[in-house]
Amino acid sequence: MTKYSAISAFLVHKGAKYIMPEKASDLRQEMERIKREGQAARLAFSQLATRFQTLHPQFRLQRVSNWVNQAQIARPHFWVYLLGHGEITEPVFALRLYGEAEHFGISVEVSIMERKKDQYSLEKQARLLNCPAQEGTYYQYMNQEEVIRIPATEENRLNLRDKVQSGAIRKVLAKTDIDWTEGLEETVLLQGLYEGMMRLVPYYEETRNF
Repeated sequence: MTKYSAISAFLVHKGAKYIMPEKASDLRQEMERIKREGQAARLAFSQLATRFQTLHPQFRLQRVSNWVNQAQIARPHFWVYLLGHGEITEPVFALRLYGEAEHFGISVEVSIMERKKDQYSLEKQARLLNCPAQEGTYYQYMNQEEVIRIPATEENRLNLRDKVQSGAIRKVLAKTDIDWTEGLEETVLLQGLYEGMMRLVPYYEETRNF
């Protein structure tokens, strides 16, 4: 099974309730399938992230997210953080799976690790909005539990900066998407991820200006 097919197979379970097979009664076989496919998909994503880090050893790879959350809900949109300079509390790069079984890919983003943030993390993250909008990227933020994404334009940048400063928005991410199509050579995908990261470097460097 290829990495692509392993991840595609698990994406169909997004949001499914997982019950430990030994407690699932008539659903035992289905739960065993979800567990098996979840573990295979996570391994595939982990292997891809590890290969990316091997090619770019200046980044320190963190632990890949699990295939099920604490509420025992399947979550195939895996993510992993890649630390560059500075402390773990500061903005970092991340790779994050997105999409559905029929059409998915990996986004590269500049964001903070929420579980590791300190009192200065959000302030440093907000500084990416001081960077001129970069071609081929977009901004993402939460608005009343809804994920909003808008193109990276100067008008949007200035508007978001004002909203962050006023407290209307808590945090804005800078992102770019890399499609993962069936049959795409892994080396091509990895190169696409690196090029995506390079598009985000100006944002990342801006967060370092403190």
